[in-house]
Amino acid sequence: MPRISGIKYHKTLTGKVKSVTIDLNKWGTHLEDFFDLVQAYKRRDQPTINLDKVIKKLDRKHGIK
Repeated sequence: MPRISGIKYHKTLTGKVKSVTIDLNKWGTHLEDFFDLVQAYKRRDQPTINLDKVIKKLDRKHGIK
């Protein structure tokens, strides 16, 4: 992994990343973006839903249109 100032990777003896320490003074304004990326990564294998279907379902549920 490339070195990034203010971010430290803690690894196991086998070299697998166990945890990450982030300097909030340097990266705190980007923390929400980081968490969004983590959630997106966790959900990468889930099936996608067509946006039009979601909108129609919400419209029916809330009596819109």
